Amino acid sequence: MARLKPKEEAKEQTIDTAKAEQGITLLKQQSLGLVAELTTAFPGTEIIGESDLTLASEALTRITKHLKEWEQKRTEIVQPANNFVRSINQMWARLIDPVKSEEARLRMMMSTFRARESERRRQEYQDSLKKVEEVFPEGSPIPEIVAPIPQESLKHIATDNGAVHFASVRKWEVQDIDKVPREYFILDETRIGKLVKAGIESIPGIRIYTEEVPVVRGS
Repeated sequence: MARLKPKEEAKEQTIDTAKAEQGITLLKQQSLGLVAELTTAFPGTEIIGESDLTLASEALTRITKHLKEWEQKRTEIVQPANNFVRSINQMWARLIDPVKSEEARLRMMMSTFRARESERRRQEYQDSLKKVEEVFPEGSPIPEIVAPIPQESLKHIATDNGAVHFASVRKWEVQDIDKVPREYFILDETRIGKLVKAGIESIPGIRIYTEEVPVVRGS
């Protein structure tokens, strides 16, 4: 199992708070200034002519450049902490996952036993009721002393570490997907997007169209 050495752990935990505060202060100044400049230069919601389109293109390239720089700065600040958290999470998962698997296995075994036991008790009750009905003619009262009483399965188990309670939980599974109402389906937008980008010509019920969008190239 991989283990963090003391020096590595201390190094990965180190976060330059002064650098972070300085970066946030600078970001605040730059972002607020840029937004104010852009809302003044482009106060409306439409571009009127080619000259405005050129100005908007220049503004867009500046925005893209700033966003790239700001993201790089953010990554530099948080990367050490992210590396440390990632390494701890990975080691934690390697130790915890086997226990979670055992937990899931035990839950399944207990639920299976519970279902099997409930069915056995139900069948026993039906069998005993049938025997009583064979003894007493139809319509005659059945004495309470011989009337079968269905037995309840154990629902609450106390242990030294707590208690286990069997709760009735409503679940579901697909039996015939062709009969499932349409409103319960969700479009696979990711798959459709990949197919459209790959050049698929048509998808039933989907309109595929082309739209020109601005793409910033260069720095």
